[in-house]
Order: sequence, then C-alpha cells, then structure tokens
Amino acid sequence: MRGETQEQTLISIGELGQTITDIDVGAKDRIKAAELLGKRHRLWTDKVEADISGTVVFANESDIPD
Repeated sequence: MRGETQEQTLISIGELGQTITDIDVGAKDRIKAAELLGKRHRLWTDKVEADISGTVVFANESDIPD
C-alpha cells in the first residue's frame, strides 16, 4: 500500500523476445488491497458486537399482572 513493493512483468524487446522487469504496483491494486484490509478488520462497520452474560432481575415482580 505504501508503494514499497514491485511486481515482475514481461516487456517485449522486439523480435528478440521478452525480458522480465520489475515495475511498481499500480495505484488501483494498492487501493484494492487497502479496501480488503479495511473489510477484514471491520473498519467501516457501525455495528458493535457485545457479548453480555448475566441474569435479569425484575424489581417488584409480584406487581406485574399475568
């Protein structure tokens, strides 16, 4: 995402064939990687997951009609 990595690609050198060269990773690939990391770590969700375990106690339970 920071532009620190490079990928290998083939470049034509005419009739002699092709050669392997390193190029910088494209901007769209870096953006896609950032989006996937954000989805993985749930950076764009508004839901809050809470795991609450406890007992429910009703005050004045005898006053509640059936």
